[in-house]
Amino acid sequence: MRLHLPKPPNFNFKQIVWFLDRGYDDCLHKVEGNSVWKPIKTGNRKNLIRIEENHSDLVIHVNGPTDQRNDILNYVNTWFDLDRDLSGFYAILRKSGSLESLPDSFYGFRIIAIPDLFESLAWSIIGQQINLRFAYRIKRAFVESYGEPADDDLGIYHFPGFEVVRDLSVTELRELQFSSRKAEYLIGIARSFSNGSIAQERLADMTDTAEVIDELCKTRGIGEWTANYAVMKSLGRMDCIPWGDTGMLEAIRKMRGLDRKPTREEVQAFYKPFKGWESYLTFYLWRSLY
Repeated sequence: MRLHLPKPPNFNFKQIVWFLDRGYDDCLHKVEGNSVWKPIKTGNRKNLIRIEENHSDLVIHVNGPTDQRNDILNYVNTWFDLDRDLSGFYAILRKSGSLESLPDSFYGFRIIAIPDLFESLAWSIIGQQINLRFAYRIKRAFVESYGEPADDDLGIYHFPGFEVVRDLSVTELRELQFSSRKAEYLIGIARSFSNGSIAQERLADMTDTAEVIDELCKTRGIGEWTANYAVMKSLGRMDCIPWGDTGMLEAIRKMRGLDRKPTREEVQAFYKPFKGWESYLTFYLWRSLY
């Protein structure tokens, strides 16, 4: 089955493909040429989809049950943030001096979501305080051990659910090069999802992003950076700043011509003109480093 999603204004599929194919050996999707393969879960169903573009649409090839058309379209719409009108964000960038070239340099770049909150929290735990290449290696080992294969030839998997991770031991994760603390955090977060302490639907219904961040930070292992990252990526909140993020700080340092890491106050001042677009500014700062 083939499904079609109209491409919105200020959208560039090539920027999406670039982001998904940065050479980090991600095991949750696969880029082949100008197509992206992605295993997804919609309700209780698992599908393998392939996304490409034509002149006006994104074309979604579905390899699996065909009775969840709307769920599949909604997933892709969320994954690529297609409902967002970026014109206001671009207008601010073009008036921002050192940032004015970003809308042209990275035209149509969108936040690539992680629709499942547990997955984004788990990924942020895995990636804490290590370089990205090593983080992706650990993620592949973890997903290959406890996730579900979607396609053996493509080497891509469904991310393990919290129902699987809650029953793991620290020793099992240590064998995959997790530190003891990260293993404890990940298992603890999975158990928080299992007992309802963390519930994506409940958090999504909360209107105040700061309140959502505070709620998540009550769980051991989730700090300010992790909570902001996950809320940005999984709940679609546009007012998140991943405080202390190395890439963000390096991009701001370069933009401001500093010879040192910017202070928190300097980061706040940098973000101030972008109220309501903080999450997108973060993504474009990350993009500017490549």
